[in-house]
Amino acid sequence: MKKIISAAAALLIAASAFAQVHVGAGYQNMSNRSKYSDENSTYTMNFNGIYAGVGYDIALGANGLFLTPGAYFTVGSHTESTSEGSDSIKGAWREMYLNVPVRLSYGFEVAPTARLFAFAGPVISYGVSSKFRTTATVSGEKKSSDWDNVYNESYKRFDLKMGLGVGADIISRVRIKASYDIGLLNRSGESGEKLHSNVFSIGVAYLF
Repeated sequence: MKKIISAAAALLIAASAFAQVHVGAGYQNMSNRSKYSDENSTYTMNFNGIYAGVGYDIALGANGLFLTPGAYFTVGSHTESTSEGSDSIKGAWREMYLNVPVRLSYGFEVAPTARLFAFAGPVISYGVSSKFRTTATVSGEKKSSDWDNVYNESYKRFDLKMGLGVGADIISRVRIKASYDIGLLNRSGESGEKLHSNVFSIGVAYLF
């Protein structure tokens, strides 16, 4: 038993010695695509927003191979509006998510202070909040109403995505990267509807 504990501790120390924390932020576009079985068209809502969080690079022994888990908080919004004469109505959605990626990456140095890498892996996504506001202007009078979109069987909170991306570490401490993740789960529980969320991200990070 002592040997197992000692071996586990040695592995943990070795992993920590080749690990690196990075804090980052960037732009994110989430595309919610709904398709109904009785229709040929697809309805898309694009949520544009920002993300911020922390990641951890753990060397896996092979030169240039890393496991990179992380946790990132995302805020995105989508708006639609219509008008007739001086009257108008506007709908605004705002959603927040906690995303936990677990990426496998491989990279190589192209200069003493520059490294290129590619990565792939799953992302676990958890819906924290979804809100909707309507603003109507009728005969010069403006009124607004707010609703909480409840996560339930009709609009599911959890999602599992799979994606890939590329990036570069420059000046040894600055990282830039871009990724695209495809939603694997149907987030709608409505009969005849399929809802999938795909995400494009681009951002920067600082490596400690």
